[in-house]
Formats: sequence, C-alpha cells, structure tokens
Amino acid sequence: MSFAIGSLEGLPHARSLCRHIRLPGRRPGGYACAMTDKPENRRYHDMGGLPAGPIENEDHEPDLWEKRVDAMMVCLGTSAPDGKRLITVDEIRRVIEDLPPDAYDTMSYYERWVHSIATILAERGVYTPEELDAKLAEVKARSKQQAGEGAAQ
Repeated sequence: MSFAIGSLEGLPHARSLCRHIRLPGRRPGGYACAMTDKPENRRYHDMGGLPAGPIENEDHEPDLWEKRVDAMMVCLGTSAPDGKRLITVDEIRRVIEDLPPDAYDTMSYYERWVHSIATILAERGVYTPEELDAKLAEVKARSKQQAGEGAAQ
C-alpha cells in the first residue's frame, strides 16, 4: 500500500491516526484531518514519510563526550527532591526543532543535545550567555595548554 503524506486513503483506522478538528459549516459528523502534505506547513526537520536515503544501522561505541552529554541529560531531566526538573523532553525537542536548516544538517545527534542543554539552561537563568562564553574560553585555553604540554613530553 502506498499513500502520500496526509492522505488517508488506504489507511485502516485513519480517523484514529490524526487529530480531527470540527470545521464550521461542515455537516454534522464532518471532520477534517490536521495532517497535511503541503510542504509549506512542514518544518525543516519533519521528514516523516519523505524519502531520506539509506539509514546506517551500525552499532558504535559512543565517544567519551557523547557519554557525558547523555549523563547530563539524565541528571538534568531527573526530578530533584522538590519535584522540579531543570530540563524536560518537550523543551529539548522545541530547541532542536527551532534549529535553522543549516545547523540541523551539520550538527550531530549529541551536538543538538548540547545546543539544547545550553539554550534551556540559559533560558531558565542558570547562567547567562556571557558566563557560558567565559567558561568556554577558559576550557579552550586549558585544552590548548594541555595539548602543548603533551607535545613537549
């Protein structure tokens, strides 16, 4: 069976697969599906049902920095004793979906997560963008110094 995105033809239980909205002026019981195949109504990252090329299904051992990002996500998304979380899945998704197409295409999966963490924590006032920039400069300087010391040995 094949169908276009948004087409309900050939789909069993199609009414349960999409949100239905009651439109004014339609006959009683007449609903319209909110799904659409109009490209102008889709966000860049939304590729559902579109040809996207081959998928690489290779297992790989995550790099150390990727493991650290994963650990940060777990810690930040876990409820504190007061029941609050610093980050929610919905916020992470919002920030990633707001990325411009060039950033979305060039960032890796974990780079998008890092961007989300940084953006959300700044939005919540955990730190200012200036504080983050200063800390990043400090880490870069320390990394350069360590790399120089390693080369001298």
